[in-house]
Amino acid sequence: MEVTLKMSGLIARNLPGSADGTTMTLVDGTTISGLMARLGLPGDESYLVIVNDTTVAKDRRKTHVLSDGDRISIVPPLRGG
Repeated sequence: MEVTLKMSGLIARNLPGSADGTTMTLVDGTTISGLMARLGLPGDESYLVIVNDTTVAKDRRKTHVLSDGDRISIVPPLRGG
């Protein structure tokens, strides 16, 4: 299956492709946690994950199975002072 992935902030440099996102091929049954692991992102971080314009709660990332054509945005937590 193919999904479109867009990441923001400093983690965007881990993503090949353009600023508008990149298409990734994933194995059927891949969860959000599985995608984050593949990208080298710790699943316990406070990332905001949005799938098709809907925020996915942190406690649902291990069970939320991605589908062909999904649009996924991953935004890192804001930090600063």
